[in-house]
Amino acid sequence: MPEKVNIRWDVYHKYDELTEVLQQLAAAHSDLCRLYSIGQTYQGREIWCLEITNYATGAAGDKPGFQIDGNTHGGEVTGCAVALYNAHYLLSRYGEDSFVTDLVDTRATYVIPRIAADGAEYYLTTPHGVRSSMRPFPYSDEEWLETDGLYPEDINGDGWILQMRVEDPEGEWKASAKDARLMLKRQPKDTDGPFYRIYPEGLIRNYDGGQVKLAPPRYNLDFNRNWPSNFAVTQDGAGPYPLCEPENRAMADFWRDHPNLTGVMTYHTFSGVIIRTFVTKPDTEMDNRDLAAYRAIGKIGTEITGYDSVSVFEGLTSDKKNPRHGNSKDWWYQDLGAYVFCIELWSLAEKAGIKVTDHMNFLMARSEEDDLKLLAYNDSGLGGEGFVNWHPFEHPQLGRVELGGWKFKYVWQNPPHRMLQEEIERTQLFCLKHAALSPLVRVKTAGAEAVGPDVYRVRAVVTNEGWLPTNLTQQAIKLGVAKPVSVRIDMPQGVELLSGRQVTVLGHLDGKWATSGGLFGARPADSTRTLEWLIRVPAGTAGEVNIQARSQKGGRHAVQVRL
Repeated sequence: MPEKVNIRWDVYHKYDELTEVLQQLAAAHSDLCRLYSIGQTYQGREIWCLEITNYATGAAGDKPGFQIDGNTHGGEVTGCAVALYNAHYLLSRYGEDSFVTDLVDTRATYVIPRIAADGAEYYLTTPHGVRSSMRPFPYSDEEWLETDGLYPEDINGDGWILQMRVEDPEGEWKASAKDARLMLKRQPKDTDGPFYRIYPEGLIRNYDGGQVKLAPPRYNLDFNRNWPSNFAVTQDGAGPYPLCEPENRAMADFWRDHPNLTGVMTYHTFSGVIIRTFVTKPDTEMDNRDLAAYRAIGKIGTEITGYDSVSVFEGLTSDKKNPRHGNSKDWWYQDLGAYVFCIELWSLAEKAGIKVTDHMNFLMARSEEDDLKLLAYNDSGLGGEGFVNWHPFEHPQLGRVELGGWKFKYVWQNPPHRMLQEEIERTQLFCLKHAALSPLVRVKTAGAEAVGPDVYRVRAVVTNEGWLPTNLTQQAIKLGVAKPVSVRIDMPQGVELLSGRQVTVLGHLDGKWATSGGLFGARPADSTRTLEWLIRVPAGTAGEVNIQARSQKGGRHAVQVRL
């Protein structure tokens, strides 16, 4: 079947291109999706959301919902590409792929491909990098222009901001004897030079000919330090108070307005690892049932992607006394009671044949052997395109320097363009498998039988057909945010309810996850309830009794019983 919308997967789309693709998808699949903005960025760009569900089977808000987002950080543009692919995958395969068709029929998927739209545009159209927003922080533009020090700049106009090395007898670095491109830290009592100082490629404001210090970042806001959970104003890039940025506020309002949301996949880069909460404390402080579910879902992700699944605190925090604060994963679980995962997409190390077990330390302090493997992969796997060999340049302030180093943006932080589709296809299915695990409440059977003159017994069986319980997590129960399942019966005019309630509160229903077994027998999931009502139907009355099961996280489902 020909594609309704042709999308290139070997490019990183700029804002206008992304907007056009999303509009094309919405127009081509109007029966399955709607495009709308959930808010605007600091610079006034729309934060697009593509809502995907089969509207013929019910409204999106009446179904379990799942959020997919990307580009929380401006430079992590691979995340946007994978989120866009998720949307295209669901829309293009509907009606042909049974898994996709069932997911679109029974659930609602909300794809928000680019949160940091301002930062991503800056990243994609200039040689510069940026953390999240284009709002100057912590200094205003005027204040920043008055700060001293070296600031990043493409000084030779080749389109890249690399590194500068300056030969200096007191320098902290020297070239590896095994590969002169590789710079190693100077060892104690090492006097066998030459030695170098290494700086980011750039210019120096108010240089006095002495020590070169770095200017503070111009755009240092970090959306993933600005969430309410465990917020710390002292955290680098956090901002002055939680949700102070319009992008974060738009996401928070989106959750407020979509109480059907059951989980999140948030796409970031880089490292090739699946991560989850907790961010500030160890797994031992999580409810055992939630931890077991997190691990079970994470295992699915590992089987699909090949990436390890770890908590941020346990697997990506080198200094346990100083963990990250204000992180989205803690907010979604600790304050909202939902399961959330993040894939740190793409791993140059893996491509180079390096098995990384300590991701943070690998980024900060690799061995010489690992760096040599990375350079060897650059030569063989990337055709030498990822690393610029050191070459002389006359710096306007420092005099003779050498420029060179990794093309960080599309080698380390994101895949090279020609390798993007491979990373997308490798990782995109995990979030859809996670979405399919949500609770799904159904009126399984319903009927009426006469038990006396004009009196009928109406009977219904309500069940949760999903894998997760209707409360999602034990954390949601602890927080008091898990609303119970209820069942409502509505009757034609003139029909009298003799016994039973019009609205019956059932509490929560287990999902398939709750089933257990072992040496002493099996424990079935408590996922089903049977309800009965007695009603009086006057002679000659016709019509239908409507029975509707309602669950905030498991959706709504109704059946009619003809009298």
